[in-house]
Amino acid sequence: HTTLAVYQRIAGQLFGYKTPSRRLEDIREAIAAALRETDVTLLVCFDDAEHLVVAGTYNNLLYQILRLYEGWEDLRAPGVIVVTSDLEMQLYAEADGPVRSVFHPTEIFFPPYAKTEIREILTDRARQALYPRVLPAPLIDRIATIAAGEQDVRVGIDLIRAVTLRAEKDGRRRVTHADITAAARAATAPALRVRATGLSDAERALACWIAERSYDGGDMASGAVFEAAQEYLPVGK
Repeated sequence: HTTLAVYQRIAGQLFGYKTPSRRLEDIREAIAAALRETDVTLLVCFDDAEHLVVAGTYNNLLYQILRLYEGWEDLRAPGVIVVTSDLEMQLYAEADGPVRSVFHPTEIFFPPYAKTEIREILTDRARQALYPRVLPAPLIDRIATIAAGEQDVRVGIDLIRAVTLRAEKDGRRRVTHADITAAARAATAPALRVRATGLSDAERALACWIAERSYDGGDMASGAVFEAAQEYLPVGK
């Protein structure tokens, strides 16, 4: 999710091979030259853009790509498609002032798959990839429930891969509920996991305390949590 990695991917699609240079400006220059010579418009799709937001590269990439035409003559203005599976994330709101001056998106909403649709997709994938009875229907249904809760069918696909690998590693021919329980911890909320890795020990302890407070039915109003946190950890002060 680095700026360099994104430009390398764009260059790879334009040239058909991975550019040998690792200097960002060299890659940008090569991309611009190729676009100018072929007289085509660059269209970039940021899939799972929430990961760029977490990585801190979202605004920089949008600004640079949308203004790419300003640095070279006879270069068409690029277009950008930004996609997220996090329905709570407002991608325009994540853009800073300079980006908003050139980023005027039209939003298209695609409703997430229903659980029944996810179960059908996962059942079909399991039928294609696994031997019969390796992943029984009740377990597929449980995985579909988890994926529906995450509003992302890919979570279910990743879970199928993870649980079958766990069973194979243990020398078993069938997946169990225990496999799903263990694998689900790693498959769900990938963006949240990335954010959690950046927390200090004190911040992580505070986050766990807040989660336990919620689980125990404590008052989760922001004021009540803030007041209680004052006496829990120095980070709350």
